[in-house]
Amino acid sequence: MSQATPMAKQRFDLKSRAEIARIRVACAIVRDVLAELREAVRPGISTAELDRLAADRTRALGAKPAGEAPWT
Repeated sequence: MSQATPMAKQRFDLKSRAEIARIRVACAIVRDVLAELREAVRPGISTAELDRLAADRTRALGAKPAGEAPWT
């Protein structure tokens, strides 16, 4: 009979109100970009065209597409 092992301690990073606000803004941008892409998807559209649409909409919303972000 095996003994149950204690659950590993989990580490939670608490976010400040300012960080949570930035996360909400980022999520809203992603939501809007995905909604536009959902409308654009059709047979024959290339993934390159979808990438361009996503990048254009991201810029229009005041954000940088992932490929242009400073960490890439």
